[in-house]
Amino acid sequence: MTAAIILISFVVLRVTEREILKQRTKTGETVFSIIESSLSHIKNQNPDGSPAYLKIQPFITSLVDDKICSRILLVNNQHLVISKRALHR
Repeated sequence: MTAAIILISFVVLRVTEREILKQRTKTGETVFSIIESSLSHIKNQNPDGSPAYLKIQPFITSLVDDKICSRILLVNNQHLVISKRALHR
């Protein structure tokens, strides 16, 4: 009887862990989609090629300050850091 209870508890624990992992993955994908669309909007506001970096920094800062992300590092195609921010603990 005790073995059955332990086995059932173990199965419930594993199923719960999988569901939590699925939810975290879906949340991460949603956050990435929000970031992508917001950055595209900022880029489209500057079609003349002028750097939009000054407009990106407040956005990045708000993502960390609102605890949507714990840290963000944004790089361009040449692998240069455009913006970075980490949550201070």
